[in-house]
Amino acid sequence: MKTLPSLIITADRGHVDVYCPQQDGFLREFDSLDVREGKTTPTELNTDKAGSFPNTGTMGHGGSTGERLGMEAEMEMRSFRKIAEHITEVCDRLQPKSWAFAAPSEINGAILDGLKPELKNRLAVNLKMDLVHASAHEIAVRVGRSRGGLKTQKTKHRPRQKTAGGVFTRCLLSWDQAPASSM
Repeated sequence: MKTLPSLIITADRGHVDVYCPQQDGFLREFDSLDVREGKTTPTELNTDKAGSFPNTGTMGHGGSTGERLGMEAEMEMRSFRKIAEHITEVCDRLQPKSWAFAAPSEINGAILDGLKPELKNRLAVNLKMDLVHASAHEIAVRVGRSRGGLKTQKTKHRPRQKTAGGVFTRCLLSWDQAPASSM
């Protein structure tokens, strides 16, 4: 019988969610982080109307046309570093034997590059897809399928149950050697 990794982490440019699979089939949201640099533009972060460029000849844009791209790239790299630091902190705290990671393909590698080699060695599943806004059930199914076959049992939809420790979503999972081709 196969099991899910002890930790499942989903990320995009501005948000990280950490889930812990439970014995009873629930995925518990353990932690989350919003990364400000990933959700805002350089103008929103660095607005200073009093010190803005004068509106003479350049129509208020100053003379540095190439600076915006450099600032955006720096903010993006800063958000990747913050996400990698948060993943490292969580993994150092929980010490998972194995873990899964899901992030869009265009940022997946950049985030993983910021992790320690020993943490990367324990990475059991790396999904290059955006699952930040997916349900806990869908996350469990995607991670399970990538580990060698997971069939889900169709059940009536149950609303999320709120508890003191986080949000639980019921995931009824049965494992066998089903092909993962339906992903």
